[in-house]
Amino acid sequence: MTTYDEQFLSMVFDSVTDPFVIYDRDFRIIKANQALQNLFQLEEEQLIGRSCHEIFYQREAICDDCHVQEVFHSGEPRMLEKNVPTPDGSERVFEVHSYPIKDHQGLTIQAVEHAREITGRKRAEEELGRYKLIVSAVHDPMSFIDSNYTYRTVNDAYTEIFMRTREEIIGHSVAEMFGTEIFEKQIKGHLDRCLTGEEVHYLDWLDFPDGKRRCMHIGYYPFFENDKSVSGVVVNARDMTDLEQAEEALRESEERFRHAFENASVGICLVDNEGRLMKVNNQMCEIFGYSQEELEAMTVNDITHPDYLDVSPRFIQRASSGEISHAEFEKQYYHKKGHIVWGHVTSSLIQDDSGAPLYFISHVKDITERKSLETQLQSSQAFSDKIINSITDNLIVVDPRTHTIVQANDAFHSRVGMEPPAAVGMRCHEIMLDRPTPCADYGIRCPMEETVRTKGPAMSDKLYPNAAGEERLLEVATYPLLDSQAEISSIIRLERDVTEKREMEEALAFRSKELQKTQHQLETLFDISRQVSAKDSLPEVVRFVQEIGQEIFPKSEMLFFLLDGERQRFLDLEEYNFTVVGPLLSGLHELEQSGLVADFVQYLQDIKETHITSSEY
Repeated sequence: MTTYDEQFLSMVFDSVTDPFVIYDRDFRIIKANQALQNLFQLEEEQLIGRSCHEIFYQREAICDDCHVQEVFHSGEPRMLEKNVPTPDGSERVFEVHSYPIKDHQGLTIQAVEHAREITGRKRAEEELGRYKLIVSAVHDPMSFIDSNYTYRTVNDAYTEIFMRTREEIIGHSVAEMFGTEIFEKQIKGHLDRCLTGEEVHYLDWLDFPDGKRRCMHIGYYPFFENDKSVSGVVVNARDMTDLEQAEEALRESEERFRHAFENASVGICLVDNEGRLMKVNNQMCEIFGYSQEELEAMTVNDITHPDYLDVSPRFIQRASSGEISHAEFEKQYYHKKGHIVWGHVTSSLIQDDSGAPLYFISHVKDITERKSLETQLQSSQAFSDKIINSITDNLIVVDPRTHTIVQANDAFHSRVGMEPPAAVGMRCHEIMLDRPTPCADYGIRCPMEETVRTKGPAMSDKLYPNAAGEERLLEVATYPLLDSQAEISSIIRLERDVTEKREMEEALAFRSKELQKTQHQLETLFDISRQVSAKDSLPEVVRFVQEIGQEIFPKSEMLFFLLDGERQRFLDLEEYNFTVVGPLLSGLHELEQSGLVADFVQYLQDIKETHITSSEY
């Protein structure tokens, strides 16, 4: 080959925009075109003589799956895709073609490698794959229909909801899918509008092959080509059944709320964060004498008495800052006619999903009449207190619904060790038994609960500690106070300390039993005396007394002493049966040792009447 030919081939080689390289059998580079030099930012002199694995992959040894080696071994061309790192730090994808260069004997002496960059194509393919994966993963049924009303592609959700395979859908017309009548009357018009470039949306209830009826949102989207022409329609369907049913339930709930709002027996209003009345119900108009339009043009403080102007703004500020979420209070308002209206207000903050304040909903109950009655009651409270406090028994009045003490006299306060009126407002079970819940929760009989159940009085005796911690027996009586509907409004509870009375009764009962016992013993002794006089000898008397004594005093040891006829000394009993007189002899012996025989004899001489003397020793 002439020098001219070599120069010409070199020019052609360098003019190719794809990288070209020629290797010898040792995988060393013997020729590299300009495109390859530019790719790796190396001059030809820096490439010639170096191995491909060193230049392209920064490896010291040949690659395990070297395609150039396969070309030398097989003598056949090879093609593969490879990721090649480049000096700028990026990694590019090339479609590499390797060809053998053979001598006249057919032996491969060199290999030519041509690389075509396909990085952009591979990325596009990857993006297309991801797009297909996304479309396939979308739960909404999707399809692409061309301008001839023929399906070109559908996703998995579309095949599932219509219970058909892709082969049964793709390439077939919409009319074949749904029938000519449905296509002409319900679908074709939407497709035609969309093919003009218009998006079409509608909501409809549709029947599906599984027998279910679903509410579907159908969207038709024009598919524009690069020249802005519409080549087809993307149809997306979203199942809105659950949402539609939820919205229907919400509409029904809102209707019920509206009905309850408008017809409530108490005033209800919605108030914004500035205190403006956003919405009021009919009862609000009744309470304050204004029309709905008039009230909804006012603020809360426009109808509030001057003494209470800070109540609502303070609550709004505290609720908006997150300190509280609801409150209950009483305040004075002005009626449109000018008179005072008392209102019991319960207000709560309504927040959005993020917790931001939206508005307040308030319930206003007209308590003007109740307040008037309270004023009248307060004017007579001093007189009432004098009457109640003149009662020496402990007295309280309890609200049976809450077990709260609403009135208590001085005697009760003294019993629980509190200064009046500290007990008022406390719960009876807390102050008397130190329990957080009513007695019934602990299985304890409560006369107040009996009164609630029977609507009649009830009584019981129970031990309670007094202010000093001493147990006192109280006789407890409860009486119902009925309202105009014959329902219990409150319960009067009276406590009477019967501790000393019961102790006296028990002592008297014990003394009565003792007297009865003594009388019986005296009667028995009298009978004995008559029987003793009938005995013929002293031994018979001793034995008889011993037997009778054991009968009368079975748990006692009998000691009896016999004086001589002159009542000067004890009779000598040594000659009598020891079993009978043994205890007596022992007692006499102890008296002699103590030196008290003379005193005891004198004591017996002084006894004028028959009686029983007992002793424990």
